[in-house]
Amino acid sequence: NFDFDIDGWLWEVLDYFGMVSWVDSLVQGYLEDAIEDAVYDAVPDLLADALQGLEISTEMESGDRTFFIDAVPEDAEVDGTGMTVFFESTVTVDSWESVYTGLGSLFYGYGEPAWATSMGGTVMGISLDFLNQVLYAFWGGGLLDYELSGDELGLDVEDLAVFLPSISSGSLSLVVEPLLPPVVVPGTGAAMMDLQIGDMLLTIYDGEPSTGTVFMEVYVSTVVGLDFVAGGDTELVAETSDEVVYFDVIYPESGTQAASDTEALLELLVPILLPDLAETVGSIPLPELEGLTLTGISLDMEGAEDGVLIVGGDLTE
Repeated sequence: NFDFDIDGWLWEVLDYFGMVSWVDSLVQGYLEDAIEDAVYDAVPDLLADALQGLEISTEMESGDRTFFIDAVPEDAEVDGTGMTVFFESTVTVDSWESVYTGLGSLFYGYGEPAWATSMGGTVMGISLDFLNQVLYAFWGGGLLDYELSGDELGLDVEDLAVFLPSISSGSLSLVVEPLLPPVVVPGTGAAMMDLQIGDMLLTIYDGEPSTGTVFMEVYVSTVVGLDFVAGGDTELVAETSDEVVYFDVIYPESGTQAASDTEALLELLVPILLPDLAETVGSIPLPELEGLTLTGISLDMEGAEDGVLIVGGDLTE
């Protein structure tokens, strides 16, 4: 509806010869070109300033460790439905406790999901690569390393002596050493994703670990269904299901009666001896963007590989 007008006889002449619409189009084209050039000159700096305000920096506590999550805008795409901002994330822990370091967390590079506008005005995608960063920091922070007595485990040594007559000290100790970091992958069952933990070296001592003798030594790995639910508007809370445990006895020696008895006992004990996996994963805080939070949260898995957890909601001050 652009309309251009000139006051004076020249405009009357142009109008007489039917050239007004041509002039309108000509002037409109000049204006559009000028505005476009001005926008292209100004927007990169404006957009950079705006995106800097979207930097995510938060802390989370688990056990006696503090974990730091930082994410800075890496790229942005703008189309007719809105703006998509991609973040580069880093997860660190205040103290690295594991004796292992390795190459870092599992990385796959999951594809960008379809942003479901039905999930709210703002949709956040949390890649399984990011969750593996978190789990790698948990592992390095020592959350899966622990040492417990039989009393702390709730095991009655007198009852166990029926199955384990060679216990001599009247007490048991358990030491769990995670040799590999846990990872999450797209779910193979009803759960959103699978949590894979292993191998863990599980050692049971007859007496204290420092003075007792090794009674049992076994490698343990497990695959657990993992879901997340919204914990209010501030965090995602882990829920586990369908735990499958694998173990390989290395002491007593395989093929012996003692090993056979040990394997039968482990079928009963391993679910007790393994940590509460949901409690270990705990919860992940949802980031605040310049004082804005998501409300009315809904969750789903998206992407070509179902490798992105989609969190939808409305951005609220």
